[in-house]
Amino acid sequence: MRLSVSGFTHIGTFKRQNEDRILVHDHIINSQQFEADYVMPAHFFVADGVGGKPAGDIAATFVLSRLKDYFSSKFYDDNDQLFSLLHSINRELLDYSALNHDYEGMATTLVGITFQNNQFRIISASDSQVFIFRNSKLTKLTHEPVFGEPGGNCPITSYFGGGISSLNLDVSAGHDPVYPGDVFLVASDGIFKALTIGQIEKILSSSKPLKEKTGFILFKALQIGSPDNISCIFINVN
Repeated sequence: MRLSVSGFTHIGTFKRQNEDRILVHDHIINSQQFEADYVMPAHFFVADGVGGKPAGDIAATFVLSRLKDYFSSKFYDDNDQLFSLLHSINRELLDYSALNHDYEGMATTLVGITFQNNQFRIISASDSQVFIFRNSKLTKLTHEPVFGEPGGNCPITSYFGGGISSLNLDVSAGHDPVYPGDVFLVASDGIFKALTIGQIEKILSSSKPLKEKTGFILFKALQIGSPDNISCIFINVN
């Protein structure tokens, strides 16, 4: 199956810098709108530098760069291999920050989706989210590892860079099928601080091309006012 991809990463309307980064298969994106087409296997990730800690953008780029390198040499189909890979990246990040005083304590969340053999798998260590838009309804596929009720400024409990015990990975155990017409959304939590799920559903339900719909979602988020960085990858299965 083919995958039509469109999205953006943006500083938002209040932050001083964008600490979100996006990995679109083999490209790391730090500030722009984009569109591309891929065939399976393919993978898409959003890393959101943890606020209140130094160099979140550096941490996000570091983790995505390592993922990009590993996936370019081998597509990890086994969950045990993925767990090992991601924990190895976490240890590398901790070692790197220990050698650089300005980066000490830096951290990032991570969420993503991989596609292979007409199936998908979700990988999450964050309060960022993955949704599926199917039958005109946007359904969340991830769980937010936070203290308290999701949606507020609750401390996250899983991220890269906080220590070996701070990385609690959620990797979907099996592979779920995809169908033509499915649209997946991989997003940092910032988009839902500006728009509701209902607003995004309404835009995605239009007959306009995916690029126009994602561009309008960004426009509306900035028009309303986004207090956080916003990053979204929309993946349409053809």
